Amino acid sequence: MVVPIPRAAIPAALGFHNATGIPYRQAISTVGEIGRIFIISKEKDRLDQAEKKFQINPELVKGKEVLLIDTLLVRGSTAMVLIPNCARQGQ
Repeated sequence: MVVPIPRAAIPAALGFHNATGIPYRQAISTVGEIGRIFIISKEKDRLDQAEKKFQINPELVKGKEVLLIDTLLVRGSTAMVLIPNCARQGQ
């Protein structure tokens, strides 16, 4: 299934879904207003904030192949946290 990394990637994920027909789900939500993670200078702090900022709905990803769509890839901290978390919760 196609899953956007909120919020900026939602239009791109919908476009990918429309073009491919792969099911679309908003399986990741943001928790509070942590702000932009990429501006944090220390990598450990960026990863810690990314871990806190996003929540994955395990019911939506369990047993599914997930295509994460991200449009704001600067340092990759969000993806480095969400990819293994999706894999763990999808089992």
